[in-house]
Amino acid sequence: MPPLRERPEDIPDLCRQFVERYNGRFKKAVEGVSDSAIKLLSSHWWPDNIRELENLIERLIAFSDKP
Repeated sequence: MPPLRERPEDIPDLCRQFVERYNGRFKKAVEGVSDSAIKLLSSHWWPDNIRELENLIERLIAFSDKP
């Protein structure tokens, strides 16, 4: 499978999956990732592949106090 940096079109779907996973784990109600954030995430190089994106979403939800 090619690295995430070579498939930025997968980032929105991955973000949705991670938001759902970590909303449940942290008992949050984050509604999703904004279009502007998806654009920014899609332009990132992602040297550590999908796990780096997952870690980022996990931390953002853990510390979020907004939907």
